[in-house]
Amino acid sequence: MSLDLVRMVLDHQLVDVDGIDCGKVDDLELEQAGGKLRVRAIVAGPGSAATELWPFGGWIIRKLFGTAATKIPWHEVVTVDCKVELRLHAESFGLLAAERRAARWISRLPLSE
Repeated sequence: MSLDLVRMVLDHQLVDVDGIDCGKVDDLELEQAGGKLRVRAIVAGPGSAATELWPFGGWIIRKLFGTAATKIPWHEVVTVDCKVELRLHAESFGLLAAERRAARWISRLPLSE
């Protein structure tokens, strides 16, 4: 099976086994096997997204959300459609940690409730 990776995978929503949105596909790790390029892993997380931003924006993202980038092995992908569905829970990949840190930080702000 072949995919138009840019159109069908990059920047798509990641969804874990429970249907919880757990990030976006920020990048793909490729390998060459048998003369063909194959996807080895999905890369997601604020660390991978921060490199795409202009310097000051990247600095803010790294300070607020950290520098972690998660690699999800391609064999853990169930389907690729309008979303990329994963076989396991988001926590097993270390996803949602940055969102939880940001939620704790934002909850301390006045008028956040």
